[in-house]
Amino acid sequence: MMRLTNTWRAAALTMLLASCTQAAASPTDAVTDCASHSGEVAKRWGAVRTVSGAFAVQALDVIAWQETRDAGKGIRPTSPLRRLNLPVTTPLLVCYYDGDFDHFPGKGHRPPYDRIVVIIDGEGRYTIDSAGPSQYLHIEKPGAR
Repeated sequence: MMRLTNTWRAAALTMLLASCTQAAASPTDAVTDCASHSGEVAKRWGAVRTVSGAFAVQALDVIAWQETRDAGKGIRPTSPLRRLNLPVTTPLLVCYYDGDFDHFPGKGHRPPYDRIVVIIDGEGRYTIDSAGPSQYLHIEKPGAR
């Protein structure tokens, strides 16, 4: 068994405190960051009224969230983020926007929807996670289960 020296203990404690401080500050930053993308989201999918939820998380948490959130209810989907080959520690924004969204390709949609969930990476790539009525699309942080 390895013994930690006081120097290593101090370094570990410093890193732990730094990560707690960053985690505590991230909700406000995430809301601000998601709000800064609302113009592009509106241009692509419809009118944004507000950011109703925002989370800064790692790709690993988002992929696990997408692939397990409906566990036991049928087929397990593969996250569309896998095709981007992102490192698991890549920071992502998960943004919940409320508004009127009706710009979707294809058929079978019943727009306008009043909530859309968009995942945004550091390079400005947008991946729509889901869209629908807000009473069914509950705000939840990926990796929080």
